[in-house]
Amino acid sequence: QSWHNAGIAATGFLLRDQAMVDFAINDPQHGFLYQMRESVLPSGMWYEGAPSYHWYAMKAHLYLLEAAIRDGVDLYTLPVVHSLFEGPTKPLYPDMTYPPINDSSRSSIKGAALFYEVAYRRYGDPNFLALRSPRKSPYAVLWGQVVPQGTKAAPLKLATSNDPDDGLAILRDPSGETALFFNYSPGTSGHTHAAKLDILLYAHGDERIVDPGRLSYGNPLHREWYTQTVAHNTVVVDQKTQARTPGQLIDFRDGDDWSLVSAGLDAAYEGVTMTRTLFMRDGVIVDHVQCVSEAEHTYDLPLHFRGTLQGLDGGSAATLASSGGYQHLKDLRKLDAVPSSFSVDTGDSTAIHVGFFDEADEVYVAEGRAQPATRFLPMVMRRQVGKTVTFTTVYQLLGKDAAPVEVRVTKDGGTTKAHYGDTAVALDSKGIRVTLESVVAYDSRG
Repeated sequence: QSWHNAGIAATGFLLRDQAMVDFAINDPQHGFLYQMRESVLPSGMWYEGAPSYHWYAMKAHLYLLEAAIRDGVDLYTLPVVHSLFEGPTKPLYPDMTYPPINDSSRSSIKGAALFYEVAYRRYGDPNFLALRSPRKSPYAVLWGQVVPQGTKAAPLKLATSNDPDDGLAILRDPSGETALFFNYSPGTSGHTHAAKLDILLYAHGDERIVDPGRLSYGNPLHREWYTQTVAHNTVVVDQKTQARTPGQLIDFRDGDDWSLVSAGLDAAYEGVTMTRTLFMRDGVIVDHVQCVSEAEHTYDLPLHFRGTLQGLDGGSAATLASSGGYQHLKDLRKLDAVPSSFSVDTGDSTAIHVGFFDEADEVYVAEGRAQPATRFLPMVMRRQVGKTVTFTTVYQLLGKDAAPVEVRVTKDGGTTKAHYGDTAVALDSKGIRVTLESVVAYDSRG
């Protein structure tokens, strides 16, 4: 639709055909203004939930916008158009790449430099100045705006954020070196994956808890693995892939040196309600998942890592489901005993210490396909069987030669409490009540 409108508008302006121009811009069910109302989220991101599709649509819109302004129709004055350029500057890893959420590959915003050549020319927005590099396209010649000598482009400021319309929360540490993405997307378009309540983690200079991204849609592996729930970092019920359904935000808080988000899912699996709460402070992440159902189910929580797993040796070869993505797990083995912790060696003497504080029945280790499809990354998956189960994981981001702090997790009825240092995080399943001892206390139920 975006490309149709761009082609019709460009032709209409060239031929001075007002009816064609009017259709491309104003048609109430097809035109550009209709798309701006219906297809752009309040954040400025395209509704399909994948950064790559934002830029695919934007390229078409750019042709229409530039054709129009040359005929005196300045659509850049619309706030929604400015948001199309501003929105993509926020959901970024610290290295300025986009996470491969839904039908996207990991890519850099630097690849969108041509858009920001035009955006800076039309708006003069200083936030767009740094995004013009690298300046290696015809857009830099034809649209490049002269910048006064001595002007320095300010780097993008990435902050902890939560957008319920996008269904994406990003928790960042004060240094800006760590980013935890939580995807509880309300979107159900064909380009979203069956992975609500999914997490991704960037730390120590790269992705550490990863999503597989996408493949060419003609490749059977795209549907058989890359879009399946088990290929992501969220709960799988009875080894089946989630139904396409929206998630719901429960709570979000951002303190001076800590942040928290909680979201739920009640229709991905019939009769099953899931909530996930994430808390981050001082290089420690507490990840609490609860699943509740009237009938007994098998619950799996896979975690996919970039790095080398340490402390998970042994076990025996295993076989799980022959569908739902499980058939593509490589070198699957079931550990002889349920471990309480392990480490992910990220290189350069840095590591992520992962502690398990739940009563998992079984733990599996395998490898899953990544990018490119010939590459495999390690996966650790806990399994519990029951009506009400909880998965509590504590991740510690360790620098060179640093040892993990002692973490103690206690359970009292429906409350799980993680203690480390001078901080205690209490996760109350009856309403997601979180208390940060010595920091702040609040109750999301009022």
